[in-house]
Amino acid sequence: RGDNDLDLLTKLSEDGKEVFKINMTTFDPYSTHIPALALAAHTFGHRILEIGCGWYSTPLLHTMSSEVITLENNPDWAEKFKAIAGDKLRVVSDIVAAANSGTPCHWDVVFIDCEPVPLRAPILEMFINKHCCIVAHDTEAEPYPDLLKKVKFQRHFDFLMPRTSFLSN
Repeated sequence: RGDNDLDLLTKLSEDGKEVFKINMTTFDPYSTHIPALALAAHTFGHRILEIGCGWYSTPLLHTMSSEVITLENNPDWAEKFKAIAGDKLRVVSDIVAAANSGTPCHWDVVFIDCEPVPLRAPILEMFINKHCCIVAHDTEAEPYPDLLKKVKFQRHFDFLMPRTSFLSN
């Protein structure tokens, strides 16, 4: 993205510590990505690919944009989100192949928070050189530390843990 976006994200990731002063003992660790994800959806556009659905991200994204596709590889888990995502929820057996089937550069934002965790590595590698903002949750944990060595642009929102990161080359 452009220099103005980089300046904005730098300021927001630094100021976030002040904005989100909260009692971490009562903050749900499954929702720590919400401030960064909302910021990305608002800042970078509304064509959003959500890879792995969740109680916080799926309602947020489907409320913020009508151009969201959610991919989920667990049919039982996906069933819980049909009322929220409707026909924009795709239950797939191979989430990596499904994520790769979109038009190149089609997405403004790609949110990675799927299970099992090892699938996050090939998905990140698939999108890292495309013109989109990747939002990844749990980036302090495997498989991310080694992968992050390949990423030029990184902004970590580590004032809420597990942390969320904006990633792009």
